[in-house]
Amino acid sequence: MNSFMDENNECTACELQDNLAILRETRFFSQIPLETLKVLAYLCNRDTFKNGEKLFRQGENDGQAFFILEGKATLLRKDDDAGEYAIREYGAGDFLGSLTLLGNSPRLFTLKATEDTVCLIITRQKFLRILDQFPDLTPRIFRAVTDSITAWEETFLIHSRDECKTCRKHIGVSTL
Repeated sequence: MNSFMDENNECTACELQDNLAILRETRFFSQIPLETLKVLAYLCNRDTFKNGEKLFRQGENDGQAFFILEGKATLLRKDDDAGEYAIREYGAGDFLGSLTLLGNSPRLFTLKATEDTVCLIITRQKFLRILDQFPDLTPRIFRAVTDSITAWEETFLIHSRDECKTCRKHIGVSTL
C-alpha cells in the first residue's frame, strides 16, 4: 500500500470518528447504543453548500437530516401574501430534520446557506435501513423525539411567555 492510500484510510477513519462523536452528542441519537451509532456514522455523508445555495426547499420531501458542522443557514418560509421571509438562523452544532428521517413529510420551510456551510447528512432511506436491522431502536427513537418536543416547549414557555400571547394559543404539542 502506498502513502496516499494510507493517508486516505486515515482521513476516512478520522472522519468516521468525528461523525460518531457528533452523533453521540445529538439529542435525537442519544438513545442509540454505541455499536449501532458506529454503523450510522459510517452511513453519513458530508456535503458543502455554497453561500446562497438551498439545502432543502419548502414543499420537497427529500428525507434528509442535516447537522451543521460549519457555516450558517437561514430558515425561510414562502407565503402567498408576504412572499419569502426569514424565520431564524442556524449555525455550527445545529441538527435539523430529525422528523424527516421517520416518515414522508413535505418540508414546511426552505433552508438556505448564508455562508459556505458544511453539513453531516443522513438520509431517511439509510436511517430506516438501520431501524429494520435493529428494531429495538424504535422505542428509543420515539423517546428521544418526545424528549425533544417537551424540551422545546419548555424553552418556548420560559423565553416567550410574556412576549407572544397569540403564540401561546398554538403550543401544546407535547399534549398530543
